[in-house]
Amino acid sequence: MMKNKSYIIIVAVLGFVTFGMQSFEASIKLAKSDKYRVIKINGKIVFIKSGNGMKIGDYFVTGTPLKFSTMRDRAAVINREKGRFILQPSVKGKPKVLPAISNIATRGEVEVLINLLDVKNYFSEKCLFLNEITLKMGKEAFMLDEENFFYVTFKYNDEKVAKKIPNGEQSIIISSEKLFTIDGKRVPVKELEMTLFYRKADKTIREVNSFIPVFPDDAILKQEITVLLDELNAETYLEKEKEIIAFLNEFYGKPQKNNLRNWLSKEMNLKMDKNINFK
Repeated sequence: MMKNKSYIIIVAVLGFVTFGMQSFEASIKLAKSDKYRVIKINGKIVFIKSGNGMKIGDYFVTGTPLKFSTMRDRAAVINREKGRFILQPSVKGKPKVLPAISNIATRGEVEVLINLLDVKNYFSEKCLFLNEITLKMGKEAFMLDEENFFYVTFKYNDEKVAKKIPNGEQSIIISSEKLFTIDGKRVPVKELEMTLFYRKADKTIREVNSFIPVFPDDAILKQEITVLLDELNAETYLEKEKEIIAFLNEFYGKPQKNNLRNWLSKEMNLKMDKNINFK
């Protein structure tokens, strides 16, 4: 009888310990699933308890009280298990954690912008440029030399500006330094609409398209991508690239794939595996 009682007690204790361990593991898993790392902040967001402003790399746990400076503020956050989300204010006061947009469209890997349609498609909407980019142009459609060239017009502080785009070898060179140097002086880079034109040697002018060039602050962008890559450490190159493209599309604009890959290789030491089997 005593043996039976001892056996029952041992089984009960083991069951309690097992249940406790499972509960502990479940708690840890739940805690991890509610913990997000901050990639980017638009606006000003403050942790109410500490009074500290949210920064790139901070951690946010679901339910943490936050103060948003405006209803337009938002932050990109990532959970290693769940993926990317957008943190934004709610009229009810409790922050909302919404799934991020998974738009992985790019401006392709085109080697040459052959015709007018190619150029229109490229220079459209928000056009993201990472550092300087050289774009080759089709010679038949767009002869390039001192008398045949592209230029842009835009308004900067109520002043109408016309900027000739530098030519390379049957190519054009886009950079923030060239576009935002006015009357010989560098001016702050802004997101504003520009209109692209092509001028021929006979002085005929063709309007191509309007677009918004976006030149991110390189130091800030490197911080943001570092956080993304930290949380995507176990993923393949292509999975990392997809997440980076989706993030850029949501907060900056559509990148050109080769421009992005060159930037990732140079600035983040993230190189594409040469043995990738594309399907």
